[in-house]
Parts: sequence; structure tokens; C-alpha cells
Amino acid sequence: MRVMTHASNIAVIGAGLAGLSALYRLVYHYASNPVAQPPQFTILDKSRGLGGRLATRRLPNEAAFDHGAQYIRASDPGLLSLLDKACRHGHAARWTAPIADGPPLTVDDERPRFIGKPGMSALGRFMLGECDKVAKAGGLTIERHRQAEITTMAHGDQGWLLEDQAGYQLGPYDLVILAIPAPQAAVLLDRVDGPIADHLKALKTAATTPMVPCWSAMVAFENALDLKAPALQPPKDSPLVWIASSLRHEDQAKTMPKAWHGYVVHAGPEWSEKHLEQPADEVLEAMMAALSATLGQALPTVVHKTAHRWRYAFAPDAGGRACHGAEPARLILAGDWCLGNRAEAAYLSGVAAADMAIDMTGATS
Repeated sequence: MRVMTHASNIAVIGAGLAGLSALYRLVYHYASNPVAQPPQFTILDKSRGLGGRLATRRLPNEAAFDHGAQYIRASDPGLLSLLDKACRHGHAARWTAPIADGPPLTVDDERPRFIGKPGMSALGRFMLGECDKVAKAGGLTIERHRQAEITTMAHGDQGWLLEDQAGYQLGPYDLVILAIPAPQAAVLLDRVDGPIADHLKALKTAATTPMVPCWSAMVAFENALDLKAPALQPPKDSPLVWIASSLRHEDQAKTMPKAWHGYVVHAGPEWSEKHLEQPADEVLEAMMAALSATLGQALPTVVHKTAHRWRYAFAPDAGGRACHGAEPARLILAGDWCLGNRAEAAYLSGVAAADMAIDMTGATS
């Protein structure tokens, strides 16, 4: 077992936008407000990458698909500042492309849209890179664990102990932020026993927030589809909710293969739930048929197709509370599911979780 010896060690489970935002806020706070014994931060995620649904699938032929969140629409000053900084450093760009049958472009005046460069996953890497730079300058330490799916949490006299799917143990931690989907948090909370479990009742209730899935198809054709715009929101009677070109900015065109026109297609939650456990190849065929029917056109020759299932895509009935905490247990839940269904909700939840963590550990703000 790895035993941490610094005071107020903090673990963030989940390196999606909520978890990264929590870490970002915490690191900046402690770098700006030094304490005698600063915490050591640990961020863990079950995947290899960063960003959660800020995801990019890259292919050997240099084509790529942003198959999760298509963009971030921001109005919060902190998020706008972060995204503007990412733009200045070449990791993001404003996305002003029209969306056929979508919101009018005037909405962008108050809530502009941003995409990552070269893909959405660049935003996660940028955020962790900023955390690392600030941590180094402030004498702080960030430890990162990839492909570490936490399966068990236990609380003892020294704090929280974590165990991953391989049986590797980490801890103890004085405070843990669970920035993962509500159903996954519920599983971990249900496995906690002992006296500390009495303090988790409110968190367990919060973690019952339902989340719905989304099947995402990544397809490419020899010829372009007739979408009338770079992106299209299908009519409500379609099982699809999003159809868009995978070509998001001019830099991508420089490496695009010949006779390659890529698209990302998202199915709606009801359709995705109905087909949740079907094999990906069957889902693909059904989505291709729905794509043809929605557009009212025969599809060109297919040169690539694959599908990805987002089991916990969003919470249709998010409670509207930024995060949930149990102070006696020093355990906090965060995620877009706490507050809403947009990427900005994940950011705001992460920031709120960090502020709650700062209060719980007694640090000055």
C-alpha cells in the first residue's frame, strides 16, 4: 500500500471536465494561498485519456472524430477565461459554424461555442497541463493514475483508502472528490461500510439521479452528405439528435485523407436505451438506416464506420445543485449530472466541489 504523509491529501476520482475543473481550482487556490503543509493531489481515471466525454477518436489515416461532446457553450466568466486562454495557446477555437434547425447564431453572442484543437480531447490535456505548471511553480505535487478504475473505498482512522480493479491500493486521503457519473458513484457508496456509512445517506440519495445513454456513430463516405450546414439537429420524430461533419476547423483539412467525408451521428436517449446492449455492428446498421431516412437520401459508399456507447451521457432530471458533500466523511460528489446536462454544468460542478473541499480542509480562501 502506498501511504501519503502530507497533510490534507486530496484525491479526485474521474478526469472528465468536472474532475479536471476541481483539480484546476484546487491547484490555483493552494498556489495562491500557500499553507505550511500543502496537500498532495491525486487524480485517477479508468481510461487512458483525459476529458471524459470531451473525447476524440483518431485513426491511423490521420482522420479523427469528436465522438462525445461536440462543443462547449460557455457563459460563466471563469470558464470563458479558461477557454479563451486555451484559444490563445492553440488548444481551442471558437466554433461559429451554423447548425441547421438548431439555435440561431445570435445565441453565440452571449454564450459562444468552443471546440478543442486538434480535437475536443485537447481541452483535457490543456487543463491538466495548466495544473501541472501552476503546481510546479507553487511547490505542489499532482500524481496521476491512468486506467485505474476505483472499485472499492474504505474509511479508516487515517482517512480514505482506495483500491482499483487490479487490487492496487492508494491512500490514505483526507478528502475525496468523486467526479464520476451518478450510477458509478452509487456503486462505490454502497460498498462503503463501517461507522462512516451513516454519514453518506444524503450522498447515496443524490447518486440515484438517473442518467441516460447515447450511441455515437463515426462514419465516413466517399462523397459528402447534403446537410445544408456543417451540423444538423434532426427533427424530433427522428431517432437521431445530431449529425455533423467531423471536419471542425481548417487545420484538420490539411491531413484529411482523399475521398473521405467523415460524420459524427448521435442517437437520442430513448433509442439508445432501447438498443443499449445490442452489439455495436447491429447498432451501426440501424443508425445508418436512420441517417438515410432522416436525410431523405441514399447514403454514399461507406469507407469507415464504427460506434461508441456512452452509457451515462447526461441526466435529464438533474437536481440543480452544483455538488453534494458529506463533511464528516470529507467526501464530495461532482459532475454535470448534479447541475445540468451541458459541459458548462460539469465545469461549474467541479469548481463548486473544489470550493467545498477547501472549506472542509480548513484552508483559507
